[in-house]
Amino acid sequence: MKRLSLTLLLLIGALLFAACGSPSSPTAVPTTAPATAVAAAVTQTTETAATAAPTSAAADAAATDISVDPVNPKTQPTAVGIKETPPADGGTIGSNGTPIAVGAPVKINPPTTLDDLQGQYPDLKPYIDSLKDKQWDGINLSDLYKRVIDIYNKNGTTGVAAFLKESGLLDKLGIPLSYIDLLVAYGDKGDMAAVEKMARDRKLINDKDEVVGYLSIDTADNKDAASKDLQTLGVSVYSFDVNTDELEIGIPIKVLGQLQTPAKLIDYLAKIGHVAHVVGFRPPVPKSIKSLSFDQAQKFATTGAKTVGADKWQAAGITGKGVKIGILDMGFGSILKVAGKQLPDAADIHSLRPLEDMDSQDVDHGTACAMIVHGMAPDAELYIAQFDGDSRDSFVEALDFLIKNKVQVINYSVGSPIGPRDGTFGEALLVDEFVKETGILWVNAAGNEATDHTMFQYKDNGKGIHKFSDKVLALPFAGYETPTTVAMNWDGNWGGKEKSEYDFTIVDKQGNEIVTASEPRKGKKNDYPFQIASFDAKPGTAYYMVIHKEKGDKDNTIDIFIPNGDLPKWAQVPDRSVTTPGDSNSALTVGATGLTADDLEFYSSQGPTLDGRIKPDLTAPTDEKLPGHEDGFAGTSGAAPLIAGAAGLVFQKFPDMQVEEVRAFLTTNVKDLGDTGADSQFGAGRLALPAPDGVTVDNPGTTDSTPVASTSGVSATITNVDTQYNVKQKGKKGLSVSVSFEIDNFKGKKGAVAVFFIDKNNKPIPSSDSNYAIGKTLGTALPFTVKSDHTGFDNVGLFIPNSALAKIPKSTTEIYYIVGIIDLANADKPLAASDKVAVTLRR
Repeated sequence: MKRLSLTLLLLIGALLFAACGSPSSPTAVPTTAPATAVAAAVTQTTETAATAAPTSAAADAAATDISVDPVNPKTQPTAVGIKETPPADGGTIGSNGTPIAVGAPVKINPPTTLDDLQGQYPDLKPYIDSLKDKQWDGINLSDLYKRVIDIYNKNGTTGVAAFLKESGLLDKLGIPLSYIDLLVAYGDKGDMAAVEKMARDRKLINDKDEVVGYLSIDTADNKDAASKDLQTLGVSVYSFDVNTDELEIGIPIKVLGQLQTPAKLIDYLAKIGHVAHVVGFRPPVPKSIKSLSFDQAQKFATTGAKTVGADKWQAAGITGKGVKIGILDMGFGSILKVAGKQLPDAADIHSLRPLEDMDSQDVDHGTACAMIVHGMAPDAELYIAQFDGDSRDSFVEALDFLIKNKVQVINYSVGSPIGPRDGTFGEALLVDEFVKETGILWVNAAGNEATDHTMFQYKDNGKGIHKFSDKVLALPFAGYETPTTVAMNWDGNWGGKEKSEYDFTIVDKQGNEIVTASEPRKGKKNDYPFQIASFDAKPGTAYYMVIHKEKGDKDNTIDIFIPNGDLPKWAQVPDRSVTTPGDSNSALTVGATGLTADDLEFYSSQGPTLDGRIKPDLTAPTDEKLPGHEDGFAGTSGAAPLIAGAAGLVFQKFPDMQVEEVRAFLTTNVKDLGDTGADSQFGAGRLALPAPDGVTVDNPGTTDSTPVASTSGVSATITNVDTQYNVKQKGKKGLSVSVSFEIDNFKGKKGAVAVFFIDKNNKPIPSSDSNYAIGKTLGTALPFTVKSDHTGFDNVGLFIPNSALAKIPKSTTEIYYIVGIIDLANADKPLAASDKVAVTLRR
């Protein structure tokens, strides 16, 4: 390693002094003489970090075996959930104050096994044995389908799953089990309409009338070859996700309808699953846009805008003028009916898709969100981005529309119950990347799942079924919408290749099967620890969820959401119920309080995240009375757009603020509710905007009556550092660091947030990637410019790929990083530095 410049060594030494010289973190450090070499190195890093070039193939290869982990990892919660013993009859389920007695189902049978089926069908074992040495294209698919139907008619979906999975036939076919389930509806009469209806009910069809699927490709280099082969089959090919190596496809219903027989349908799907380089095939995961409307809602004469103090800002002429706000949602029905009334004139609404096309949609969720934003910031420009909830490609297209139109705020009142909800999976990663690259404020609803979420450690009854108690073997719930979705996660490997498998079946009171979720988990690249199923629920009827363990070497923590249902009180676990991407560090996540009362709404999802971070970030009023929602557009879906509109007001008043400053402004100007300080029910508190004449550009985070920091000199304080390990950004696995800090008397100056790495002897560590180096030291930095004398920055994101650590000797197993706040014009010593954080290297 070449010698570092003296000034760079001085800077690192200063960081070490700050980090090691005090037992507490964060530490404020006074500035000293200028250090132009350090400033130049940090400036170069900040200019390249956001658009870093791909690492070399050699570095990528060296990084494949590198894992960066905490020295003392946080443990996932185990058995933190259900605390009450369920009553022997399952208890009651309450909805809107009306209890529903559920009782226990008449009979719960052990999971069907292949041995059971072979006992019922004497010719089944010889049939399976005859196919052992055959590939999928050597199987008589007509005969196979007939056997599937026979088993289904007597043993239901659980029987079909046992037959196909345990015999190995499903592996041979390479088709998701849920697609085989769809084909059961096809029947001997070739009822394609029944197949299509079932697929739509289960949210498997996109807005192009295609069955959506996701194919895992062996390596990203082979996606083009796989795409070409798929297109020759008549399959639509969409975007490729570099974080999961998955290719989105659409199988046109029109093409399936031309195949005419079940055997041809299975053959066609199998050909898709066996395209060269495809190593996994899964259906989509539906999202939730549940909003709540209660018949007993009071008729308030005031609005959420008045509750949070926005009416005073509007009266002072701060109305969001010149600010662009995006509404990202799945449905904008009736939007033309409120244009020019509760929304701007149609000609003034900017939209990805024609308003006329969206106006007839059944779902008006996005329209309601847009009305709330408009009520908060009536002169802000609205950008409507409607996407298809089944399609990641459609979601990315909507984001591109918002980026091209340079919106400053996005409202996303959507969430998914699938994932570890620790910021490391699915849309949480996408939001992190998006915010870091665009500087757009992302406002997200926390979710409405506090009363329909449960969590517990699996406990077997000796017959393969989880027991809630010796007498209760099923989780009772009531469904209220068609379809009702049930999602079950467990604490497995969310990086893929999950081998443990838990399944569930929904039964009625007589024990009859309604639907089963039992996709196999065999360690394939896109095998993740979850099951999900949807079914047509009769509103208010009691159903029962039976959970069983198919395989695994431990009893995992089970984590269940029923977004359109009610659980009995004993099973409700409000903790850790924030949905994805509300768990993202970069999302400003919003919970819900009453429209005029400061009580947490009973359904509002609560934190912490599964890795222990506080979410939601803040709360806001909901239940605004709107056209089409005269009883109130309730839910966190109604609270989030109020915050998005408030951000529009702040951006107008302080146009030079960066996104992290606006976040800090909103989470600072709150009414503290619940526990003193931030908590996982209310976040920092309920938004309470200060009087507009009491907040100035020199003092945006406080009112006139609140003193600011001393004006004797520049000072900075790091208030929080969150670290996430082995997360992916742009396909690169690495270390993600989120930093919050406050800074005083730095108006008009340029600074940077930086991460530096050192070894156990406090010596700088070289980087194998010049895009992630400050001078010759492994690190990265992001710039900021301060426009006021006192301000705060919330969740500034930094990322270091594991590939940048490839030069570290294999004998080194522990390194450290330090976060610093740097004055780019005066960089010998940082303005503030964190303690050293130790990380473990594994190869």
